[in-house]
Amino acid sequence: MNIDRILCPIDFSDSNSAANDYACMLADATAGQIVYLHCWLPNVYETSPAYVDTLAEQERLLGELKSFVHPNHDDIKASYVVEMGSPTEKIVDFANDNGIDLIIMGTHGRTGIRRLVMGSVAEAVVQNADCPVLALKSRTGAHLEA
Repeated sequence: MNIDRILCPIDFSDSNSAANDYACMLADATAGQIVYLHCWLPNVYETSPAYVDTLAEQERLLGELKSFVHPNHDDIKASYVVEMGSPTEKIVDFANDNGIDLIIMGTHGRTGIRRLVMGSVAEAVVQNADCPVLALKSRTGAHLEA
């Protein structure tokens, strides 16, 4: 299995740290590229006085994405993408449409009724993506050594 393109979805939570560490480790070992993807849904309607300018919001989120996460080695190739829409659908569609070899993503590890009510993005991605998915729980305070 070649790992040339790694998709690392980012939701700006603590669970992204482990996923980024693994993505960087694999990209460094395989000379692969990491694509960081953030998906967002506007919280307001277009007719609302608080309507968000979607282009401006996407640019703001792209800047936040670039500052939130970056490869931990200078020679790792990375690109950054912000898309508007359901995270599950956007992650799966992006991976399937862009030749992604592996998705590495964090999971919040929800269980019980909270998981049933809210669902699990990681679980849905595992079930629907055409490529392998590595879903990692948050490791507060722990970091990988390359």
